[in-house]
Amino acid sequence: MTSTTGSAGGFDTEKAARLRGQARDAFVAKHRVVARITWVYLVGCMLAAWWCIRGFLAATEVRSWILWAVLFLLVFQATVLMKLWYWVVNGKLTVLREIKLLRLDLAPLRASEGTLEELTRVESPTRVPGIARWERRVWLGAIVMVAILIGAEVGRHQLRPIAVPAQMTAESHVTLAEDGMVKGERIYELLNTARQPLHEYTIRAGGTIAESQWISPERSGWSDGQGRKLAVRREPEADGTNHRNVIQFLEPVPPGAAFRLRMEISLAARREDDLWVIRLDQNWSGYRRHLYRDTVVLPAGAELIAVEPPPLRQEQVAGATVLHVEGERASGRPWSSVVKYRLNAP
Repeated sequence: MTSTTGSAGGFDTEKAARLRGQARDAFVAKHRVVARITWVYLVGCMLAAWWCIRGFLAATEVRSWILWAVLFLLVFQATVLMKLWYWVVNGKLTVLREIKLLRLDLAPLRASEGTLEELTRVESPTRVPGIARWERRVWLGAIVMVAILIGAEVGRHQLRPIAVPAQMTAESHVTLAEDGMVKGERIYELLNTARQPLHEYTIRAGGTIAESQWISPERSGWSDGQGRKLAVRREPEADGTNHRNVIQFLEPVPPGAAFRLRMEISLAARREDDLWVIRLDQNWSGYRRHLYRDTVVLPAGAELIAVEPPPLRQEQVAGATVLHVEGERASGRPWSSVVKYRLNAP
């Protein structure tokens, strides 16, 4: 007696099962390709979003903020479109796979019930087609890592005013005339230690005023680091002994960003018998370190009598003595550089 396996009524069920397996594997490979494309695209979009956030937080101009915000929105929309593409393509592949497998299943249905039951068991409806579980976890981990990177960038920006060294530098350069007048400028290098952008900055000064004053940019002695004149609102202090200059910025200063202010200096030296005395006094608070650098140019031919504190460097330029005085003070400790000189008789 001769027996045959894998056929019934001339139908090769083993070949049909093999074809069904090949078709199933082909669709699984398609699902795998679609899933990998989606994961790579999402990771790339999240990296681009991190790049946009970093650029937005580092920008100092309104136009730059708008540019980075628009780019971030485009990246976000790209992720939405990619997810829609994934679900459309994945659904299409799933439908095509089920139709193809159904056609293969109907052929040997009457000839081999055991083969059909085995194939049905392999095709579990709860199994997600596509990439393996470990690879899906790897891609999900990559998404989580990029999300942590974005969160760390935002957190670093929020903590930047605390993490950066709070330091103020005041650099003065004045020239003394023979009549005792002192002309020059002072440049402040400051840092926004607040958690919000600065639109104005207050610097206290000596001298009393009766009421608030508005000084237009044309009449103001203040300018920014780019040489642009700044308007000032001058207000009396509550104690009545001093006043404060509220300097109006043309552009907001982001948290943690450095900025410069330039102040014109115009004052008169004090006469003590046959000596002239010039004092450059400052008293800052609010920063951990306060660095002062004063450059004083004496009149040509003047005799230097004393300098306090001692100059870091002294030189002669075109017959005039040039003094370079530097020092550091903690918050609340005053700084004062005193120069005494005598004019030689003509």
